[in-house]
Amino acid sequence: ANPLHGCRRVPLGAIEYVAVATPRFVKSRLGEGISRESISNATQIVFDRKDLLPQQWLLNAFGEPAPLAGHWMPSYSGYMACLLNGAGWGMMPRFSVEGHVEDGSLVELVPGTSVIVPLYWQSSGPGSEIMKLLSAVVVDVARRHLISTPEENFKRSASSAG
Repeated sequence: ANPLHGCRRVPLGAIEYVAVATPRFVKSRLGEGISRESISNATQIVFDRKDLLPQQWLLNAFGEPAPLAGHWMPSYSGYMACLLNGAGWGMMPRFSVEGHVEDGSLVELVPGTSVIVPLYWQSSGPGSEIMKLLSAVVVDVARRHLISTPEENFKRSASSAG
């Protein structure tokens, strides 16, 4: 995707999303095994109507999408609470569930299967000095904390070479 007319777009990196649920949910709703069919019959927590991460994860995990039913939870903290309370399975950034996976309160449904979402910072052309400073801070912090992407690596190399 190209930036809006008159704007510049800078790749920041990416976030890795994983499918997780409580061990109790997996045992009670996916006890026969985790498959495309069992996932499509299990309750899913969805962020909003535009949330395509679960379908992308199904493609990555099983090679095809499936019909999904679930509950909308357009709140990060509410979404996490639903997952931890065993209300369904859902997609969360890996960095936000690592501790829960390590302590056993959540499990990855298909370990090693994830969805990588690239992120960009878009700002207007030359911009004011304060916007330039804000942009520099956002890019610096993002590049230290997000997954590096090939496009973002190319931009880093090009900017450090000049």
